[in-house]
Amino acid sequence: MFGSNVHWLIVALLKKWRMRLSDVTLVNMTPVEAYAAFRRGDVDAWGMWDPWFAQAESQLTSRLLAPSRGVINNYYFLMATRVFAQKHAAVIRLIIDEFNKNGAWIKNNPDQVATHFSPYLGVSRKAMVTTVLRSSPTFYPISAQALENQQQIADSLFERGVIPHRLNINDWMLR
Repeated sequence: MFGSNVHWLIVALLKKWRMRLSDVTLVNMTPVEAYAAFRRGDVDAWGMWDPWFAQAESQLTSRLLAPSRGVINNYYFLMATRVFAQKHAAVIRLIIDEFNKNGAWIKNNPDQVATHFSPYLGVSRKAMVTTVLRSSPTFYPISAQALENQQQIADSLFERGVIPHRLNINDWMLR
């Protein structure tokens, strides 16, 4: 999906391999559409996150071209409007605490999570359990390293014409 972390992974891998975006044809699809297209052989390669990646690992005869580890850093962000964040800092801390409690429960109950979410997402229980076991749903305040990483992504995407304007990530942060 254009603008996603997988899109950034593809851009970063092409740069690492000294290739240009024009050397490949990117197709913008949802995860479900992309999985089906890859399964049918309509696309030659596919970049995706779990649980669809785990589904492909267990059900398709394909091979991993490159993992994201060591190429890009993935962060999860919780967003709020500036007005909400300024007025409700205590609520935001409570939300983060609850997310982390739920994340710990999820990590400790992969079978229950898989039973609930597999039908909803249209993936196998095995793929969902794999997803839960290799995820780490923990939220904490954004670090300087994460901000720098996001700025590098924005700069790279702008330089390659993926986004139309240069962004300053610090302009989006409430201090």
